[in-house]
Amino acid sequence: MATYTLGQAAIVNMGTWNGSTSYVPLNFVAANGGSFLCKANATNIQPGVTAGWQNYWVSCGVGIKGIAITSPTAGTATVTVTLSDGSSSSFSFGTTALADGSVSTAKLADKSVTPVKTEGIQTQHLTAAVTLPASGWSGNSQTVSAAGVTSANTVLSSPAAASWESARDNGVRCTGQGAGTLTFTCDSVPGGNLSYNIVILN
Repeated sequence: MATYTLGQAAIVNMGTWNGSTSYVPLNFVAANGGSFLCKANATNIQPGVTAGWQNYWVSCGVGIKGIAITSPTAGTATVTVTLSDGSSSSFSFGTTALADGSVSTAKLADKSVTPVKTEGIQTQHLTAAVTLPASGWSGNSQTVSAAGVTSANTVLSSPAAASWESARDNGVRCTGQGAGTLTFTCDSVPGGNLSYNIVILN
């Protein structure tokens, strides 16, 4: 389990990356099919594209940026898949079997040719907000529902702005996760409800 308690900080979802926006640390953006977290002030530094982008951004979710198909030699095709972090992978295959009429509709109908289901290759992120009710503490811990959380994914938690001081003063932190749940622990029980912003990296 990888859980990070950020203390008096907030992850801000900025939507899709824009070259004219000035980003600051903990801004979260979507770009080129992936997701990125800003770690240094950045303007017009496109994640996964601009040279040296790794100095400003952390890749949180890798997605497909583009797919190119070329035919370097007769009878062969090369497919290159480029990911949002700038890396790419290629493979080649023979095209003879792809000629018109090589697979008949009759073969498809009788299922002698099995269609392949492609889901796409993408790591997704989810953002959520959870409330820790003042009455929900049992001793010094509390478990709340958090849709999308598993025992294996990485969870980033940060108190919402209105809850910073109480969370800090009472030592509230995320200490565990399970299927659809997050567990928080405190040094002393807060007197009111707390709100937390959550980023779930799958």
